[in-house]
Amino acid sequence: MEYFIPIIISVAFFAAVAVPIYENIRSRHRERMALIEKGIVTEDVKYLYTGTAAKSNPYGALKWGLILVFVGAGILLAQILSPIVAEEQPLYFALVSIGAGAALLIFYRIALKRQKEGGLV
Repeated sequence: MEYFIPIIISVAFFAAVAVPIYENIRSRHRERMALIEKGIVTEDVKYLYTGTAAKSNPYGALKWGLILVFVGAGILLAQILSPIVAEEQPLYFALVSIGAGAALLIFYRIALKRQKEGGLV
């Protein structure tokens, strides 16, 4: 019986977290469906169907691509430098952080340049 106690606690904890989240999502869905059936459209439903979600950030893929490339370069550089440096953990954290920061700065410069040229940002 004592082997089942950690399993029961784990399941109870998962249920205590998952059930309220599920009920919240389910009630919002039912509320939206009832409003749509009555012909009432709220702002959050309009936002879902007007397509403004895709238009709000046209350079999102560029931003995440830059971040992933620079974080990968930081990890690669940390792998190369780890035999030289005795402390590995601060090296990985520092190079990944520097890579992500550099990617965001480069993205900012590209987006600012495009905005000045008249493109959407």
